[in-house]
Amino acid sequence: MLRFLYALIIAGLVVACGDREHSAAVTLPDSPITLRVVLSPSHPYLAEYDRWLILEQDSHVQSKTELFPDTGGYALVNVYRVDSEVLLLTEGDHDYHVDLRSSRLTTTPKVRGKSGSQVRGEFLGAFDFDTYHIWRFVPASVRPEQTIGLVNLNRR
Repeated sequence: MLRFLYALIIAGLVVACGDREHSAAVTLPDSPITLRVVLSPSHPYLAEYDRWLILEQDSHVQSKTELFPDTGGYALVNVYRVDSEVLLLTEGDHDYHVDLRSSRLTTTPKVRGKSGSQVRGEFLGAFDFDTYHIWRFVPASVRPEQTIGLVNLNRR
């Protein structure tokens, strides 16, 4: 019984000592705006996260909005430049738009049946886990566009 109690305590400490939050940022080209996507664990031991999109300018938070939660394999956030806006596509019910002129963040309902690869704009990169399991912004020059909605469980 005592061994079981020790094993339970050690397991709890191992879980508690894991990464508590992942954060990655990218400064947008020709803009003072930095986009940050933060993953906060929503489950004590499963790889499930609450996701936040933070818009920063001059190291100050301009706005913060919650993204569709990552319940396993949905962390990917594609980033596109479309005219004077930056568009972020993610799994969920909304697309996220950053107006580069006003530094405003808005959300719009996602058009059903529209694939993320149908965006008419420049793919800048994606927030995702890299091959070393580090959450970061992966620029388009390093990795091509990944389709939203197709889970690649081997990524992690």
